Amino acid sequence: MKLVYYELDLKIEFNENKVTLLVLESPCLFQKVVTDLYQQSLGDQQFYVLSENQKELEFNKQVDVVLSPLNIDLNNKKIISRVYGHLSDLANEELNKKLELNNSVYCYLENLVSSSNYPFLEINIDPRWDNLFKMYDIKVRDETESLLERIIEYLKLNSSLMNYELFVFVGLKQFLDDDQLEELYKMIELLKLHVLLIESNDSRYNSYEDMYIFDQDLCLIRR
Repeated sequence: MKLVYYELDLKIEFNENKVTLLVLESPCLFQKVVTDLYQQSLGDQQFYVLSENQKELEFNKQVDVVLSPLNIDLNNKKIISRVYGHLSDLANEELNKKLELNNSVYCYLENLVSSSNYPFLEINIDPRWDNLFKMYDIKVRDETESLLERIIEYLKLNSSLMNYELFVFVGLKQFLDDDQLEELYKMIELLKLHVLLIESNDSRYNSYEDMYIFDQDLCLIRR
């Protein structure tokens, strides 16, 4: 898989069993690169091209940008929406049970309305099923006890639910020590994920990494 950023004439090749590290020593460049990545992940202007076997991929659907690991939420809107969609599909496969339950709830609500002082009320006979999931607060069970565990669970969850092709983490190395990084890299290798780390310095190079460095003079260095 390849990521191209034409602003810098940067072409990143993602290799199997490696985490890609992009070091941007210039604060202005750091801000520009990260801002462009994040905006495009939201579906805004196109600054980057992500491709696989010379076929362009839909960036905003297949790239997840994490600006801070502290903000990782195992129950974010995208994840919950995908979970509810899957549950709705399962409910539609058991249509008789769904209709039976809907009829029971409808009759119950109809009795409530008829017993109330508001005869002008009406009931939707074909409700949205995700409202049922919300009512019972169906969500991902979060039993993580450390930041590393949360990052790993986030990667597992999103790789299975969302089918992201690329995960981008900004400033991740500021939050994990060397042993934690190595554990994370081994999990990334096991899950066969493409991961890009963006950092402001290269003081903690790891053998699991493919490194691209833009120094203060915007010269590209490979390691």
